[in-house]
Order: sequence, then structure tokens, then C-alpha cells
Amino acid sequence: MRLLPPQRPRGFSIHCGRLAGALATLLSWAAAWLWVGPLLGADPDQPQRIDVLPAQAVGQIQHVEVSIEAEGKLKLMIDDKVDTVPMRVTGQLAYDEKRLATGTLPAHQPRSLRYYDTAEATMQIAKSKLTPRLSDDRRYIAVECGSQGQILFSPQGPLTRDELDLVSPPASSLLVDGLLPSEPVDLNKKWPIDHDLLAALLGLDAVGASDVKAHLTEVTNRSAKFELSGIVEGAIDGVSTEMEIKAKFRLNRKRRAIDWFAMVLREKRAIGHAAPGVEAVARVQMKISPIKSSPQLEKAGDMEKITLDEHPELALLRYSAPLARIEFLYDRRWHIMGEESDRLAMRYIDRGELLAQCNVAVLPKQAAGKRISLEDFQAEIRKALGENFGQFVNARESADEQGRAVYRVVVRGRASDLPVEWIYRLVADRNGNQVVFVITAEEAVVDHIAGADEKLVAQVRFVEPKIDAAARPTPAAK
Repeated sequence: MRLLPPQRPRGFSIHCGRLAGALATLLSWAAAWLWVGPLLGADPDQPQRIDVLPAQAVGQIQHVEVSIEAEGKLKLMIDDKVDTVPMRVTGQLAYDEKRLATGTLPAHQPRSLRYYDTAEATMQIAKSKLTPRLSDDRRYIAVECGSQGQILFSPQGPLTRDELDLVSPPASSLLVDGLLPSEPVDLNKKWPIDHDLLAALLGLDAVGASDVKAHLTEVTNRSAKFELSGIVEGAIDGVSTEMEIKAKFRLNRKRRAIDWFAMVLREKRAIGHAAPGVEAVARVQMKISPIKSSPQLEKAGDMEKITLDEHPELALLRYSAPLARIEFLYDRRWHIMGEESDRLAMRYIDRGELLAQCNVAVLPKQAAGKRISLEDFQAEIRKALGENFGQFVNARESADEQGRAVYRVVVRGRASDLPVEWIYRLVADRNGNQVVFVITAEEAVVDHIAGADEKLVAQVRFVEPKIDAAARPTPAAK
């Protein structure tokens, strides 16, 4: 789902309670007089500023509902020509959220724990339809904010790429309070939105330029309404993107927290190394309601204490596909480019730079206890590389903790007149299952991906294929 742009809905209603009885009317009138009274005697040359600062506390719990829509086209590079395909996305999220650390970016590092009741989407891309869902054993999602913006992970274990993208829409409920001014403001007085906050809200690597500003449009005893607009220029996975934003949001003045947010976003994103370009209009609507308790969050136990500093492995992603015979964990900088039941292609992209490619192939199952020898494996490598082969740098055989045979063969040669290094990894178990990882990188950048192959093969495991109709792409009706 990350291939797709953010997406977003519309519409809202404000429920104004009726005052009952004369006493309530008088009290309401008196409260209004206390609010307006000081202004009547104020110096007209000194406009009175309005306090709309948020109030946050560790332990606060809220229920959040998010609706997402997006429609437009994806831009693909095919045979050196740009082709476009239509796409449409709808999504629904509903979760309870508990604040574990307060404040707003960039000055502070807010943190929360969520439990998702609902996390689902429908993606129509050309004639294919996808319906990603959040696994039942990944309903708890932790949100951390820091120098790298907002990072989501599950204390229950690594997420898949689809699961991560599903729970990462723009306008995070943990961050929207940061759109409020940092000091009392005048009505209709505009203030700029911090670049780091915008990057985290919109899922950008960084913001290069922005004229996004917000202003207070209306104030009552109950609420304060705001509008926000502007253009953001930034990058996603190193790919340039331009976003035109228009948003409205509302502060509940009693709770001093945003309880409603809606945004329309028009995006133009260039074609990248790992994702198509995008031209789309997206809409998001968020409703935030305070709740006294959450039975699911009360069951979270020690999950509130889990952080990425202590458990960096939870930031890894999990590759798991219905027809695949393997599962493994991988760094978020790897991006899956294509997959079949027995093979997979990935690209390693760091800050927009393509550093390596990895091809994964599940070999035909052998008789129990049988596998290809290291010497024969090298011979197959030399044959596969053909004229690109230069020399073997090293070749070794070892056994992992599970007793599986693990080969590592490094080859240097040339491809497209560039010096290239190939790292071949084979893992074979006693039951005859075998898988090969082949990482290709220019010699000049090999040091930047040092250890990447070890991390890929360390936790690969063989599994029986599971056909999940809900997860498979299905052709549209003709």
C-alpha cells in the first residue's frame, strides 16, 4: 500500500447541546460575558490573543477513527517510456490510543501505544484488486517520534510492508496537536508549520520547501476552528514529490485537544527506484474521542515499555506471502519489486540512492539430507554469470543454529562496464529445502551494505504455502 499516495475523506458534523432552563441560559450568558467582557474594554490597537494551546498528559486514552480515499493514476516506466494506470484506494482505521510520552515534534518526542479494532483497505489498480488487512497477532502498534520522524512498529513482532503502510496514513493522531500554535494567537493570524512536523505527518523523508500556514478562523466557548493550506516540496524514499494541502481541524477547548481533522491533498510524485510515480487527489478524515479506559490496552501489560532502542529487531519487516515457501525478516530499506511463488526481487534504497539489488529463488526440494555441494554451487555461479564473471573472492560453508547448511560465495566481475560484486547465499535444511539469495552491488558501494546478506539469511525459514484468497490479487470483472 505504500506504493500508493496518501488518501483521504470528507464531511463532518458538530453537535451543539441545547441549554435547558433559565438557569442554564443565564450561566451560559454569564460565561460568554466573561469571555467577551475584557475585550470590550481593551485597547483597540492591541488585539487580544486567544489561548488555544493543547494540554496533554501521560496516560490519556482516546478512540480514533480514520477514513481514507484516494483516486488518480500511477506512472510506470516501461521500455523507457512512461505509462499510466488508474488507481483508487479506500481505507478504514479504528483504534484506541494511549499516550506514553507527551509533547510535539520537533521539540519533544511523543510516544503512544495503539490497539486496532479495524485496519483494512481496498486498492483497485488497473484490473487488479488488493485488500490488505492487519494480522490478528499484530493489533498492537507502538508509535515513536524522534530525529527520524514518526516510526510505527508492533511490540508483538515485525510487520509486513503492507501492514506498515496500512497503519501509516498522513495526519497521525499522535502528531496533529503540533499544528496548533505554540503561544496564544490573534483571530486569522497565520503561523507557519514546522518542516519536521510536516515531514512526519505526511510520511516524507524530509521537507525541502514549504509555505504551509495555519490560522484560527472561529472561536466559541466550546471549540476553536482552524484552517491550513500551502504547498510542500519534499522527498519520499529519496523521490521528489509536491503536495498541495488544504485542511481544517477543530480544538475542543474544554479538553484542549483536537477532536476532528480533515484534509485534501493533491500529490505529484516522480517515478522512483522502488515505486511508481503518482498523480492523485487524496482525502483523510479523522475523529478523536476521549475514553476513560480501553480493555484491550489494559491487557497490553509490558508492551507499553517496549522501545526500538532496546528492541531494534522490531523495526524489521516480515516477508510472508500466501504462495511462498519461505519467510524472512528484512531491513525497511529493502523494497520488494516483484514476486512469484518461488522467486522475489528486492532493491536496497537508502536516502533515495539505489545501492543494491537482491534476487531470491527457492530451489526445487531435494531428497532429505541431500544438497548441492559448495564446489558445484560455485560452478553454477560461474556458469550463470558467463562473461560477467571475474574471480571468486571467497567461498565458505558453515552451519547455523538450526543445523542448516549455509554457503557464502563472493564474486567480482563487471556488468555494463562497471566493477560489480555479487554475494551468493544458500541455505539448505535437512529436509531438502533450499533457498538462494543473490545480492548485486557496485564495488564502490559494497561497504554501505556490509552485513546486509547476513541479516537476510539469519532468520529465513521454510514454511508450507498457504493460499489466502483475501490476500491475493483478483482480476476485475469484465
